[in-house]
Amino acid sequence: MNLNFLYIWLGGMLGVTIVSPLVRKMRGRRLAATQDFIVAGFALGSAIALFRVLIKVITDQTLQADLEWDGTVAICISAGLGIFLSLKEVVKLF
Repeated sequence: MNLNFLYIWLGGMLGVTIVSPLVRKMRGRRLAATQDFIVAGFALGSAIALFRVLIKVITDQTLQADLEWDGTVAICISAGLGIFLSLKEVVKLF
């Protein structure tokens, strides 16, 4: 595992942990439960990992040759959908 991934994940979770209660308080909503932050942490980590997979599939020519065209498209669509669903879970905190 690359150290940059951990720094991005930690920074993202720190930002979500600080900003989410402030936004909820301004909107007049109750604070989120601890388990919601744990789920959001895993979702944010998976979104970052899937983004790295997407970048790798798009930029690596040998991987594209191994997967062929249909495999590359399938992984790109799957990674994009996974990123969307993960970030949708993070946005629920706000």
